Amino acid sequence: MPVCPDQVPVTETGVPGVSDDQRLEISTQKGKAFRTFDCINDKPVPYSEYNAKISDIKGDWWGEMFYQDGFPIFKLNWADPYNDDKVYSRTIISFKEFVEVPSPDGTSAPWARYPIMSDDGTRPGAFKYVERTETRGGLPPESCAGQRQVQVPFEAYFYFYPCREEKKEEPMPAPEPEPEPEPEPEQEPSPEPSPEPEPSPEPEPSPEPEPEPTPEPEPVEVTTTPVDSISSTSTESSASAIVSSALAMATLVMMAM
Repeated sequence: MPVCPDQVPVTETGVPGVSDDQRLEISTQKGKAFRTFDCINDKPVPYSEYNAKISDIKGDWWGEMFYQDGFPIFKLNWADPYNDDKVYSRTIISFKEFVEVPSPDGTSAPWARYPIMSDDGTRPGAFKYVERTETRGGLPPESCAGQRQVQVPFEAYFYFYPCREEKKEEPMPAPEPEPEPEPEPEQEPSPEPSPEPEPSPEPEPSPEPEPEPTPEPEPVEVTTTPVDSISSTSTESSASAIVSSALAMATLVMMAM
């Protein structure tokens, strides 16, 4: 199955990358397809809804196309020829916003491309786009006096394009940064050892004093006293001392009596 293109040209038919033999071709059943317009003031409004019975040429696919709450819906049935024609049903819902362009001849209903919002079928594959092309009829009348709605028959082909969404690899998440290591506590610098005191210089020896010169002794004069003079003086002094002591003793005795 081809990969769905990112963008599909608005004014061109077909889906890039999907060949004609890969698409499913279904057409409206004759006389069973109508385009419905609301009438306001006897004039059809530009907006319209399509309702049609649809089937493929072989009869393997059939169903209907209609609008519900503004959403184009395709209800299809498929008879699997490789499984005893077992019938599979699927509902395909288009987005409300789809592209319409005028038909090439300008005399029929516009062509359109519907981007598929959901497809609950899996066989033969999921459809991503539906085109309405090769329209006939379907243009609104100029007046719809006295009517609330007007239905206009139309014919068209619906091409269903299968493709797969390309899986885009999501970028790997960036690795989380490793936590920064906690800073180690700053260590206080060890005090530098005090410098050893420089040895005091040894005092220079004092110079020995020079010996003073010894003064020479002065000559002593010797005086000689005559021996007789010394002896008489000493004797006299001794006698006086003895007398004084005796008198003192006598005085003490008398006082004691």
